[in-house]
Amino acid sequence: CLYYRAMLAMDEGDYQLARLALQGAILSNQNDYAAWTQLGICHTELKNYDTAQMCFQNAVRINSKDAKIYSNWARNQYLKGDKSHAEQLYGTAILMDDKNPKYFSDRAKIRTEIGMQKEAKEDLEIADNLSENKNSVENKAFNSNWFLLIFVLLFIAFFIFRRKKSKR
Repeated sequence: CLYYRAMLAMDEGDYQLARLALQGAILSNQNDYAAWTQLGICHTELKNYDTAQMCFQNAVRINSKDAKIYSNWARNQYLKGDKSHAEQLYGTAILMDDKNPKYFSDRAKIRTEIGMQKEAKEDLEIADNLSENKNSVENKAFNSNWFLLIFVLLFIAFFIFRRKKSKR
């Protein structure tokens, strides 16, 4: 319950209230890596970068396989000014989820700033390709959903017509 209250507060931009709710949720379950991750995000938004880092470290200690933890930790490190660590953390996130274009584009931004232009260009190309593929898949899903809807409507119309015809 506290976790969901925190998510609502975060959606409204109230990171102080979210922080308090998440701390309560963690008191109830210290192994809730999602709560630790969200608490880290709150502290990042509140510019408490060192506290946020400890939250992300706790989340990774509990679940080291979630790319979102690493990407949020990377954002924190970037905002803190530790760009080389942020670049490494995005690399870890990418190793876990190499289909997320945002990880590549965020790492490209950092790589540009630290003088890794060639690598940044490669990351941006990958991000563009992933975005194009994602849009193509979403369009296919959208089109197939429309096809299914039309098929169902025609099927219903057929049975209504057939039923009316048989009553005559």
